[in-house]
Amino acid sequence: METDKHYLRVGSFVLLTILALAAFFVWFVGAYDNSKYTTYRMHFAESVSGLDVGGPVKFRGVRVGKVKSLLIDPRDTRLIQVDVNILKSTPIKTDTVANLKLQGITGGIYIELNGGDAKAPPLANNDENTPPEIPTQSSTLSEIMDILPQILQKVSHIAEQVDKIFNDQNIASFNDMVAEWQKISHDVDGLTRSLKDDPSKIIIPSKEKGIPAP
Repeated sequence: METDKHYLRVGSFVLLTILALAAFFVWFVGAYDNSKYTTYRMHFAESVSGLDVGGPVKFRGVRVGKVKSLLIDPRDTRLIQVDVNILKSTPIKTDTVANLKLQGITGGIYIELNGGDAKAPPLANNDENTPPEIPTQSSTLSEIMDILPQILQKVSHIAEQVDKIFNDQNIASFNDMVAEWQKISHDVDGLTRSLKDDPSKIIIPSKEKGIPAP
């Protein structure tokens, strides 16, 4: 009898799990209705490291789709071919461009879309077998990576110059100069106090200047 109850509990748990998974699947399919999306293609001439299938596609910061596929362009191995699914309501125009953006501090990459002037015509599909192509432009991240070696070289040069300036000999000379200025400042301060106490010390006798006494 106890065994039958145990099997009943196990069977009920398995059945509920299957029903929950089925409900989730139905919800997921409904939430991502392919009829609401249009597939577009892009080609990037830079590394897409950090961009993954399912990654976000945003239009001026608003999420409008996701990455469908990533592959090396079979016609030009210097390019990465990226297909994306974008909501049909998104104003993808002939002047729309895409670039890669860094997603916060997580290190992830997403695709950012810009452009779409109201007067520009919608981006049309000229080939039924090929998705319409959104042109890409070099990202700020890529530009930084391109000039990074030059920046590091300049920083290294500056560090070498700072090293030369602050070597032991220069530091000793600087310390001597500071000590000399402190001594001069002390002497001037003493002289000032002395003249303040007895202003006659600054008066030069007439005979010493060769001027006849009155």
